[in-house]
Amino acid sequence: MIDPDGSVRAGTVPALVKHLTSPEQETDSTFFNSFLMTFKSFTTVDELFELLVQRFSIQPPPKMSRADRKDWLKWKHGIQRRVLDTFRSMVVDDGISEKDDMFILNRMKDFLATEEVANFPVAKQLSKLIKQKGSNTGPEVVTPPLVLQSSKKLKPLDIDPVELAQQLTITESQLYCKIRLLECLQQENGPSITNFIQNTNKVCAVAPLGFVLISFEKIQLWVTGCILSEENLPQRAKAVEHAINVADCCRSLNNFSTMYAITSGLNSPPVRRLKWTWDRIDHKHTALFKACEDIIGSNRGFSMYRSLMTSVNPPCVPLVGIYLSSLRFIQDGYPDMSPAKDRDAPTLINFRKRRKAWEVINDLKRWQVPYNLDSIPSIQAYVGESLNSISGTTESGFWERSLELEPRTREDEKMARLLQESGFL
Repeated sequence: MIDPDGSVRAGTVPALVKHLTSPEQETDSTFFNSFLMTFKSFTTVDELFELLVQRFSIQPPPKMSRADRKDWLKWKHGIQRRVLDTFRSMVVDDGISEKDDMFILNRMKDFLATEEVANFPVAKQLSKLIKQKGSNTGPEVVTPPLVLQSSKKLKPLDIDPVELAQQLTITESQLYCKIRLLECLQQENGPSITNFIQNTNKVCAVAPLGFVLISFEKIQLWVTGCILSEENLPQRAKAVEHAINVADCCRSLNNFSTMYAITSGLNSPPVRRLKWTWDRIDHKHTALFKACEDIIGSNRGFSMYRSLMTSVNPPCVPLVGIYLSSLRFIQDGYPDMSPAKDRDAPTLINFRKRRKAWEVINDLKRWQVPYNLDSIPSIQAYVGESLNSISGTTESGFWERSLELEPRTREDEKMARLLQESGFL
């Protein structure tokens, strides 16, 4: 089934593979890429391999004239080239093949060694790529532990906001670039998704054994704890302004994930209720904070954030939760199969659903570009240790601390305290 714009709406698996390998579709990169990214949602690697091999060995119709046979052989050659291009993408393109799919490499090697296939120049190149791919499936290299390189006990206010934002962005970007796109499509909370996102976003810091993964809740608690740790009111106000500066620097770096986490920490109830503290924040920082809040405002489906992203260039760490929400909407809102035109026709794969999911995944992939920033191990290690130490803290504990710093008071008591702090009493 074809939509009016020429895109595939639905089809059986053999028909979709036939469309994939048709020479007439050589310029349709959207169908080619969306098929390879989503085929596991409606078939298996084994079945796809078998169908591709069958297409490569397609036989001419009976009683074909010599003139027609010449054109048919040219058409068959185009199909065979498309089949080999598909195999090549399955081998080299990130996000298509997983470790569990590596068994198919041996079948590909046997296929490429057959007489008919070996005559194609691309077959030898593909055999080399398969060999390289097979040699790169060993155990992952574990990053050695980082050692804190400063004897001084750092505090957030000791670190320049630009530097702190850059170090958070480095580690956040590294983790974001490790997200496997198939996990987003499958919505099964695979390892890299679990590492990066839990409920909304995940932030990480480098620490022993590689990455210590910090959930959205942890970064929020860390910001909250840093502010509530300041006994002195002026210092507490400085801590708020410092956090705002870091969030604004993350915004400048297009690290919207960390910016969102810090902004949420500043908006947590134990911090937001500190009226005496917020009264000391100058207009400049209030404006910067509002700019961050406006970007992540959920009004009209994060319309301001979505509009901003149209003018952003990589590298960037976006709000992954929005992508997953879009994928969940596609998953729940579109059926997997399309109804057949008549009772006797086979049920068709709803490929329009797969194409829409691929469009979301392709946009997510666009931002997986590393930052060109220098890592500072001492700050990385400090942040990792600080975020780990906040794990046992509860929201109720912060609330009690907030009440201790700025107790609830009657209006007359509040006015007396403000006058006293201002020097009038």
